[in-house]
Amino acid sequence: DLPQKYQELFIHDHPDILRNLDGIPPQIRDNLNREYLATQLASFEELIASGEEYDHAVYEDLLALRTVLDRADSYTIEQGESPSFLLLLDTTGRQTKAAVAYGDVTTADHVQVFVPGFTTTVRNNFLSHFEEMRLLAFREESLLPKDSTDTVATVTWFGYDMPQWSQTLGENYV
Repeated sequence: DLPQKYQELFIHDHPDILRNLDGIPPQIRDNLNREYLATQLASFEELIASGEEYDHAVYEDLLALRTVLDRADSYTIEQGESPSFLLLLDTTGRQTKAAVAYGDVTTADHVQVFVPGFTTTVRNNFLSHFEEMRLLAFREESLLPKDSTDTVATVTWFGYDMPQWSQTLGENYV
């Protein structure tokens, strides 16, 4: 463990290294990824306002993630549910990669992870899969013994380039 002073310095100086790095506490990754999300959305909005070209798919992915996080935050604030953490946000590569935890995966006794498959995208599917995983956490908690102090967390993990139809039917993909 680094002393607090050095942790803060490293977070300040190297956020892009830490925000998606396994082993970093979810609260830190969440803060860094939410800052990155806000910065990226602001950059896209500037491009749109100026009439410049931009990557529509990435922008829609970022908007979808903001919707997921807004909803998750409202569950925490308004209903007292477990907090959610944006553990991964990567807009490089063929598709946007993202992971959101419902609950603290570092302290939970039971953790389930959902990894989607064929034709899945952040913009089209993340919200519904996050909601399904949230409900799964409730279901698992209801199955625990009444006197149990166990906790549950779930992760909706879109952390790889999911294959799409256009990538499977072209001559370079057969």
